[in-house]
Amino acid sequence: MRRRDIIVASPYAATLAARQVFAPIEAKLNQPLNSMDDVRSLQKTIETIHEVLDDYAPDTADKLFRTSQRRERYSHESAHAWKCRALDLNPATTPSLALNAMTPVNLGGWFLGIAILQPSPMSIDMTEIDTLVLIDPKTGKASVYKDKHPQLIAPANTQKFTVHADAKAWARDLARHRLEFVRSAQLARRQANIPPNWSGFPPSALLIGQPKDIDWPAADQITAGEGVDVKSLNRVLRKPATRVHAPMNLRAA
Repeated sequence: MRRRDIIVASPYAATLAARQVFAPIEAKLNQPLNSMDDVRSLQKTIETIHEVLDDYAPDTADKLFRTSQRRERYSHESAHAWKCRALDLNPATTPSLALNAMTPVNLGGWFLGIAILQPSPMSIDMTEIDTLVLIDPKTGKASVYKDKHPQLIAPANTQKFTVHADAKAWARDLARHRLEFVRSAQLARRQANIPPNWSGFPPSALLIGQPKDIDWPAADQITAGEGVDVKSLNRVLRKPATRVHAPMNLRAA
């Protein structure tokens, strides 16, 4: 019987094989860091682990965002300056924390990739990213990775929100929201030691496409933001609802 067949047939054999492969790596990770050479060696080992895992991972928005973020760390200052220029911001006055959920993405051309759900600005957040919004810094147009259909990137509050068609304005709104959350979290810790909850959703909505092509939520108030034609939005939102609701089947407890 081949080694591969034994691993498939026996879960214990698969665990043993994995230990044999990762034992040297684990030993290297647990070594004390006595010099900068040790730090660089550890960093190289971690990057190697990520590269191996990426080889076996499916081609998803999460994988593209994580690999692009790791590439960004090799030249953090230049990447931060590029992100600021993409959003018409001043690199000298824009904290990197505001843009750390955005990363330059190379897809035959450079785009600003924005993760949705947004990773927390306060801690290491490995929540899987379902949607990757791509903004062309030259034209300002937005699209979603592997999805060319018109859509609405929904905000945290779908009952009362502002919708932008200008993707750069939406991204700047998101950057401000991250900074405001960090300030409110620091204040809450000092006063009550109860940090606010991070939802990962943007504070405002992003319209990709035309208002007539969107299935709008039943909100109490939708405000037209940057780049949105108010008349077109009003025409769509004032249409009578034609959705068909399935009957509810109520059963006794």
